[in-house]
Amino acid sequence: MRAEERRALILATVQRQGGASIAELVPLLGVSRLTVRGDLAVLDREGLLRQIRGGAIAVPGGARAGAGQQRSPLSAAQRAVAREGAALVGDGDSLALDGSALCLGIAQALSERRGLRVVAAALDTARCLADEPSNTVLLAGSLVRPGGLEVRLHPQEPPLHGWRVRWCFLAAEQHTPQGLICDPDPVSAEVRRALLAAASEPVLLLGSGPEAEPVGAQPVAQLRDFRHVLAGAALSARSRALLAEEAELTLCEPGLARRTPPRPSSPLARIAFANMSDAAAYCMEVRRGVERAAASARAVELLLLDNGGSDQRVLANVETLLAAAPDLVIEYGVDEAVGNVVMDRLRSARIPVIAVDLPLPGATYFGVDNYRAGQVAGLALAQEVLGRWEGRADLALTLESPRMRAPQRARLQGQLDALQGVLPGLPVRAVVAGHDEQSARHAVRDLLAQCPRPLRILPLGVNDEAVLGAIAACREADGAVACLAVSLGLDWRAQAEARRSMSPLVGGVAFHPEQYGEVLLRLALDIRAGRPVPPATFVAHRFRPASELGGPAARPTPSSSA
Repeated sequence: MRAEERRALILATVQRQGGASIAELVPLLGVSRLTVRGDLAVLDREGLLRQIRGGAIAVPGGARAGAGQQRSPLSAAQRAVAREGAALVGDGDSLALDGSALCLGIAQALSERRGLRVVAAALDTARCLADEPSNTVLLAGSLVRPGGLEVRLHPQEPPLHGWRVRWCFLAAEQHTPQGLICDPDPVSAEVRRALLAAASEPVLLLGSGPEAEPVGAQPVAQLRDFRHVLAGAALSARSRALLAEEAELTLCEPGLARRTPPRPSSPLARIAFANMSDAAAYCMEVRRGVERAAASARAVELLLLDNGGSDQRVLANVETLLAAAPDLVIEYGVDEAVGNVVMDRLRSARIPVIAVDLPLPGATYFGVDNYRAGQVAGLALAQEVLGRWEGRADLALTLESPRMRAPQRARLQGQLDALQGVLPGLPVRAVVAGHDEQSARHAVRDLLAQCPRPLRILPLGVNDEAVLGAIAACREADGAVACLAVSLGLDWRAQAEARRSMSPLVGGVAFHPEQYGEVLLRLALDIRAGRPVPPATFVAHRFRPASELGGPAARPTPSSSA
């Protein structure tokens, strides 16, 4: 059960009974007491109930003053549309969201994005995104509609105060046979028109209702105004044909999205991309690169699935893929524990596979040359130790995980080999830290508490999260622990760290996940056409010093020639 489903059920229970205890909500939801307390805290912040010791009570009127009536929970099909809308948005993007429940669903699905600039036409949508401190949120207008959910445009106030945005999401349940989208409320129609005018890439969220002639409604837009349309899989054939002329159409159903280009050539190549996790920023960069490449090719129907970082989801998605019968499958980051099963099922159906970043038996490999990337990182780090610390470091920490895979071990080995080649005799200690920022921070902090001070350490990780967690642990030591580190991946968080004054992050090895898509699609189309491809194609990687990322000037370090 997803978080929004749990919270909707909690809210309905509390409102029906006037209150509920954690003890009765745990078996109802099938989750832990900690999860229930977290859901109650979110609902309390939103003013939908009041959290008390041991449970929650209803708020008179169902919400705090000004929050007004509550949304009905989205259906499974609507949630699928909302998730695909959120998938278009990356960290640092700008977007506008109308006052619909679908746009609230998009806002809820953007909880992992950072640095967004948002124009919202509904208070609950604005609150949802304003909870993240790195976001900037503007309400489109200055008056509140009766009921408190949607904003009314003040006659003397410009709706967007000069803002421009990349994405604009507009929901419509119906359109006319001529492709006209209307709104029965003239004020809401005006706000929506203003949102669309401010956007460079408008996105229509289309319901599956039949075409209908509006009665007394205000025109908002026409179907041809939208470059992207996200719709439920039950969309009528007539609407599909109308949309196919102008827009990139994505039909969304739980667990699968089908994206087709406008005016597609025939026959289309049907390529499936199963993402490691749509919740991870790095993985979403890979996915968006695949989507851009497929859109540029204009001859690809792209099937999109989310493995969610779960072996069970991977296996369930394989069954979905077999039913969809794609020409080729791109599997990103499938663990070896289920890789044999995945490949056996797909090979039995004679569906070729490209494995991204983690090899699969019988699949064409595309990803990082892990040992060489590690060597580049280790050499850059060693040269910083020579320059800043005169070659004297006390300890190298390898940040490992109980489920470390062979490619990740190769990445660590490359770093160690390069380091010890320049700094022979450097002591090394393994830390079971996991590969996420929090677990790495806690593990390194616990280790440092047992070590004599002062200390100079070199944390070695397999990704940005682990390295950033180790840096955070060193900062907590109040200057008694110095460290130098190199990022592996160099995502936006690592780049932000490198720009900090006195940051111990001296740079990073960039893998450019946003560029994966072009190579992946070329490989996929070559395989589909029966053209020969190499068994392994490696990502181009290079070291980027902090000074190149906008950080303080550092000693020169060599770029990768690997």
